Amino acid sequence: MSSPMVALAALLGPPEIGPGPVDWDAVERALGSTLPQDYREFCSLYPAIVADNFIRIDHPSCSNERLNLLKDGLERTEQLGELVDEFSHHHAFGAFPSLGGLLCWGSSTSSEQLYWLTVGPADDWKIVVGDLEDDHLVFDGGFAAFLTELFSGRLNTPVLGDYVAPLSKVRFFK
Repeated sequence: MSSPMVALAALLGPPEIGPGPVDWDAVERALGSTLPQDYREFCSLYPAIVADNFIRIDHPSCSNERLNLLKDGLERTEQLGELVDEFSHHHAFGAFPSLGGLLCWGSSTSSEQLYWLTVGPADDWKIVVGDLEDDHLVFDGGFAAFLTELFSGRLNTPVLGDYVAPLSKVRFFK
């Protein structure tokens, strides 16, 4: 397990329920892309989660469509694509599957989205936190490093205005 994932697992603690199995070949065929190794490691240890009743992290096997990567994540990515098509001058990034587009993997309960910036190999993808008006933060690191910094309280961003760290409660969804 990667060291960023070890640090994230230490913050999250053991899950109350295990994740469902993931057919990564099918997921990546549906997306048309590989996904970062730290996200795959997360999905092997944890189901979908809601952290502090605020941050939602999708999982490809979650039965709840609002927490399923192939349902929720792709729907949010498509919504971004529609906004970019209509108001391109308001958006710094395109939407996946466009080259360098944003691919949603989570969200907040106050409408911010959590994206991968799909530039280069999947393990090099940075994280973008943004709202639909294109206020955003680019985090120069991957999925597990971003969540570790956020949940530990070392990353404070006005883009996630209502989130208060450190992490205090995690709910798990299969």
